[in-house]
Amino acid sequence: MEEVVAIRAWLSSIGERSQEVIDDVLAQCEKSTEARGYYLRQTGEL
Repeated sequence: MEEVVAIRAWLSSIGERSQEVIDDVLAQCEKSTEARGYYLRQTGEL
């Protein structure tokens, strides 16, 4: 859950407001550990 919050915060910080894009990113993270790792590295969590 903390990962989702961090990813949402990062998306917001880069100006992403489209709920469709946000949902797509989160779906990618659920399906792929590689995608999750990529987005978490962007947040600074990894």
